[in-house]
Amino acid sequence: QSYRNNDNILSKFRQEGVDKLIKELRQKLGMTQTELARKAGIKQGVLSYIESGKTKNPRIDTMQAIAAALGVPVERLMKKAG
Repeated sequence: QSYRNNDNILSKFRQEGVDKLIKELRQKLGMTQTELARKAGIKQGVLSYIESGKTKNPRIDTMQAIAAALGVPVERLMKKAG
């Protein structure tokens, strides 16, 4: 099942707050952006853009990978964003 084109789901990640939550969770775990990116299997630059709010259309698979690397369900990020 592909969610890449599901604007309803992706729009939840565009809302203010999810960028701050990711950074907060990462810092609470004592992880650097590089460590989290490596654990999530994404580039550190991608994570930086998401945390800074510069990424307006994050991919659902990227958000799922970040959530898994943080040890939280992706729904937690969506609830914060929505």
